[in-house]
Amino acid sequence: MLPATMPFLMSALTLGTIAFVVFFVSTVILTIPVFATRGRAQLAWLAGVGFVLTVEAAVLITVVVLRGNGGGASTDAAKDGEPNGGGTPSAINVALRDNLFAPKALTVKVGTEVTITVKNEGKAVHNMHVMSKDQEGKDFMSEQLVNPGKESVFKVQFSKTGTINFQCDFHIPDMVGTITVTE
Repeated sequence: MLPATMPFLMSALTLGTIAFVVFFVSTVILTIPVFATRGRAQLAWLAGVGFVLTVEAAVLITVVVLRGNGGGASTDAAKDGEPNGGGTPSAINVALRDNLFAPKALTVKVGTEVTITVKNEGKAVHNMHVMSKDQEGKDFMSEQLVNPGKESVFKVQFSKTGTINFQCDFHIPDMVGTITVTE
C-alpha cells in the first residue's frame, strides 16, 4: 500500500485510475500466452489468468475503497458523530484528515448545546469553521490552526432548524461538511 508519508498525495480518484491501468496492463500481459497455446493447456492458462485477475481486482478495489474512506483509519470519530437511539449527541468527535472530515454530516437538535472535539489525524494543519452567521448571527469555530496530532474543542448551539455548512478554511472546496439542525 502507500507509505505513511504519502497518503495525502493521492486522492481516491487518482488511486482508482492507477489501479485501472495496472489491472488493464496485467490483463493484456497475462492473456498473451493464451493465444499461443491450444487444447487443455489453453483452458488451464485461462482458468489461472481468471483467478489471478479476480484476486487482483478484489485487492485493487479494496485499496481504493479504503483510501476513499480516509485510509482505513479509526472509525471511532464517525461513530461518535452519529445520532444514538434516534436522538442527537451532546458531544461529537470529528476527525480532521487530509482532506476530509469524518464524519462530514452531523445532526444536532435545535437548542441543544453540543461540544465538538476536532482531532487532526492528518499531516497538514486544519480547522473546522461552522458558517452559521446568516442563520444564527455568528459563526462557530475550532482554533484557527489545529496542528497534526492536536485537538481543539468548541461548543455550538443553534436556535433554528436547517442545514449549516462547515469547512476547513485551508482546504476548500474538498474539506467541507454539513450540520443538520432538527426539532
